[in-house]
Amino acid sequence: MGNRRNDGKENQGEDQGWSWATPMNDYYFASDADNTAAAILALANAGEDVDSQYMTSALEYLRGVQMQSGGFSAYGVENTGSTAWSLACLNAVGEDISNWAKSGGGPSDFLISMQSSDGSFAFAIPLPEGYLPMSEKMTADCIIALTGNTYPVR
Repeated sequence: MGNRRNDGKENQGEDQGWSWATPMNDYYFASDADNTAAAILALANAGEDVDSQYMTSALEYLRGVQMQSGGFSAYGVENTGSTAWSLACLNAVGEDISNWAKSGGGPSDFLISMQSSDGSFAFAIPLPEGYLPMSEKMTADCIIALTGNTYPVR
């Protein structure tokens, strides 16, 4: 083993995204927007050049999984969590968000469409069976992303 540190880059999947498990793990599942955004955020915060092959290919992965509404999904559910993480990631690397508009709008438009009259954000509409609404977390994540900020919040 030695002193070799795993910086996570070698865990990028063949599809150029990241999953919650490494590709060599028996429990590996396909990459998703959430984990790819988190990996991009981690790499950006660690000083990875946004023009590196890891970053550019990961951003292309995100572009490829973006829905026509402008939102992102994970495990077949288009949701505010995946979209907020993706938008925060795009904020972190200085992407021009207007370049991420689809026929139904951009990530910000999708998030705004998920805001309830009480100001909170729904996870998904309709909420899939077995999912928790998590409105407090979704609202916090959406506020960070919609204000042009990212993680870690300083």
